[in-house]
Amino acid sequence: MFFRFYNRTIIIICSLFLISSCNTTLDTQTINKYRDQSKKSSFKWSNRAVIGLNNLTEISFYNKETGNQAVVKETKWFYINKKNPGLLEEYSIHENNFYVKIEKLDVDVYYPDKSEHHFSSDVQNNSQRKIKKRKIIDGNYKYTVKIPDYRKGVLLKIVSIKRYSRPEFLSRLFIRSRYPQMNKIIRFRYPVDNQLNFGFENKENIDVERNFETVKDLATFEIEVKGLNSTHINAKVDLPENWYASLNFSLPPKGKKSYSWKELGDHYLKLVKDAMDESTEIKNLASSLLRVSKGKRQLIENSFDGITNRVRYNLDTHGKYAFIPRNTSNVLKNGYGDCKEINSLIKVLLEQNSIKCNLALVKTRGNAQLLNNYPNLGSFNHMISFSEVDNLKKFLDGTNTHSNSNNSYYHLIGRKAFILSPGKSRIQVIERDDDYKNEIETETKIDFNKTKKIWMSNGKVSLYGKAALNLYNKLKRYPTTQKKTLAAKYLQQSFGIKPFDIKLIIYYCENIEINYKSSFQESFLQVDSGGFKLSTPSVYNYNNTNRDKIIYGKTYFEQFNQKDVWIFPKNIEEVNSNSQNLPYSQCFIGFKKNKVYRQYSQISKKHTVSNSVFESIKKNQTKIMKAVAWN
Repeated sequence: MFFRFYNRTIIIICSLFLISSCNTTLDTQTINKYRDQSKKSSFKWSNRAVIGLNNLTEISFYNKETGNQAVVKETKWFYINKKNPGLLEEYSIHENNFYVKIEKLDVDVYYPDKSEHHFSSDVQNNSQRKIKKRKIIDGNYKYTVKIPDYRKGVLLKIVSIKRYSRPEFLSRLFIRSRYPQMNKIIRFRYPVDNQLNFGFENKENIDVERNFETVKDLATFEIEVKGLNSTHINAKVDLPENWYASLNFSLPPKGKKSYSWKELGDHYLKLVKDAMDESTEIKNLASSLLRVSKGKRQLIENSFDGITNRVRYNLDTHGKYAFIPRNTSNVLKNGYGDCKEINSLIKVLLEQNSIKCNLALVKTRGNAQLLNNYPNLGSFNHMISFSEVDNLKKFLDGTNTHSNSNNSYYHLIGRKAFILSPGKSRIQVIERDDDYKNEIETETKIDFNKTKKIWMSNGKVSLYGKAALNLYNKLKRYPTTQKKTLAAKYLQQSFGIKPFDIKLIIYYCENIEINYKSSFQESFLQVDSGGFKLSTPSVYNYNNTNRDKIIYGKTYFEQFNQKDVWIFPKNIEEVNSNSQNLPYSQCFIGFKKNKVYRQYSQISKKHTVSNSVFESIKKNQTKIMKAVAWN
């Protein structure tokens, strides 16, 4: 067995391995104990609407010849400190019968006047109300309980039992949740002769008590935390797995030893093997694309477009199809599919023309990614593909509808991908390709309008690569009549430009060109012979304010370049610049005759700075990379 310790270990009493059903009624002494706890918690977290009093999670792992299983039982006590209808007035739990089944759900409600309500999915006596199992779609079900007379002072006891028929989808349990907790215990039990890879990762260094012991043929690992403040796991950072404490698992679908990533990849490829169909329609499409393609690079481009133009994205969470793609021939015939099905089609189509292509699993941005030490299938929510031919290796995301094969992966740069290859499955970070672009060029012609007696600018903003794709994805969501309004708003938010006339000249996912007219009057300085503050257009704000926080509050800046030129009606005498070269960027400002140039280059490689440095940069951002040109 393998497990990771970071803090002290304290021995406690071992509990029974078997999971028992919950009692629906409690004695007065037990209820009074939790009411006493609620008073203490209410004082400590007086501003919180819901407070967790005690949370016990028990995970039990079993070996079976037909396939291993895991049972997760949660017993949670909550105190309603303030009435907030959006928080625990309604409790629901979901089931997908491909990998997890709800065996029991009990909800007990205790009121300040000592009255009670009891709900159960398995009614055993007349004091309980039935919790109905509602079918959402094929293979997916939902249990829901609405708490009657929801108000301050209510105590809730919620007990649920889930059975994982595919334990390889059980990935991690975060220690924190959306509610503060007085006490939280997680207990993991498994056969002592198993070699399981699991561990407690505690990079936030919370105070925790740990225990490990064996009794006969069972091993028990337990962690306990007291007085835990709430934190939504996605609220602080883009990489919650690098920040929040969690208990992580790598449970094998069969056998007594955790799988490696290679073994897990082979296991998943067996599950999806039957979906990789090569119908006559797919073969004919592959042949037609080969005839019109000059070289393998163009063949990849045409194959990507051939699928995305024929198959629209449609989310599929029906039972096993939430994790396993449907038959590729049927998907092409029907004209719709989800991420697994669209990228499986791209794989099959490319391999028809002898281009190696593998499927790859990722977790989209804002969600906890895999940890390398714990191979499991529960750390993913998205599938893409990975093509390899000669020296060209490219990630493709066929669900990024408004992109092409060159930039469809841009939104996943920096994310970990689980590349699925027979006997060679591996983890790889999605990096920028050699042809990656994230550039902007602006040109501003400044003239004096004699009629209006103000300085005017006739400008052009050209976006390339990721900068273009970001705007293109937004513009495609709106009808043509609203695109100009959205583009105008974009210019103001991103560059400080307030246009009164605007035209979209080039409109494509790799290149967008916007022409505009705006007032330049506020940038004119009536000092001495007069001059101009060259602060508009500003440096693209997206790359400075929309950043990804990495571990412990560090900030990641994207690779980015911007070139600007201002053209005046007469020659410039001098330029006073307060541009600054920073740890993550360089800026050059110069002039020649009637033109002023600015070139801004943001770090070419992944680079992080401390949060304090970033705040200083942000505070002085209005002073950075500006110039004053005197006539």
